[in-house]
Amino acid sequence: MKGNIYKKNYLSKVILRIDFIKSIELSKLRSYADSISSIFPLSKQIDGEEGYFDLNLQTKQLNQHTNKIVSWVFTDKNSTKNLQISPSYLFIEYLKYKNSTDLINDVEKVVNVFINSFGVKTIKRIGLRYLNEIELHNEKDYLKWDKYIANDLLGAISFANNSEFSVSRSMGQLVFKDGFNIINFNFGVWNDDYPNEVNRKSFVLDYDCYSNIPVDLSDTSIVDVVKEYNSKIEKIFELSISDSFRGLLNK
Repeated sequence: MKGNIYKKNYLSKVILRIDFIKSIELSKLRSYADSISSIFPLSKQIDGEEGYFDLNLQTKQLNQHTNKIVSWVFTDKNSTKNLQISPSYLFIEYLKYKNSTDLINDVEKVVNVFINSFGVKTIKRIGLRYLNEIELHNEKDYLKWDKYIANDLLGAISFANNSEFSVSRSMGQLVFKDGFNIINFNFGVWNDDYPNEVNRKSFVLDYDCYSNIPVDLSDTSIVDVVKEYNSKIEKIFELSISDSFRGLLNK
């Protein structure tokens, strides 16, 4: 995230996802792939299925149907980020993330080019997600996080530390509403080994900001939306951590 620029981060994934309001005809995909080949030179096709149900009003029967879906995945040469495109969505997933400069560059040179190439006028949903997985391998007090995480987020964990029982998981959720935007914030000790008890020091800060109404691209820039979402998430992130944790980020 921009703002406070740190030397490192604990981001395991950053995802930008755009859902289209109607299916896109991807007949121009080959020429589009050529135009982004300097950023995403590797590509492959993925065949899948999408299921849905409908109710026959005469027979009162619920019928299940499946549609074949073809999507394409583009990868950079270092396998640090993927672009996936289907008729109904586009998303970029970063497996190694530096800062928002790379994200904004991809919006301008990859997402905007797609929007213009395929004549997309309205977006059903834009979402930006930052998943921080803080792993402190050298510390053994698995449930003691008050040195690094804002104490206001640690109520349940503090309660658990005062009990006689072991803990398998402790997660909290806050959902913020900001105009037409939603910020879904999940935080706590997820524990991949659940239902076993927590056996390593790991804390999740997961921020997902998205629009809850369609976005008209005639008067809205995707770049501006992503910058706005990034700023909102950054503010909550800074409220979530302590100065000691900022010290870890700057080591």
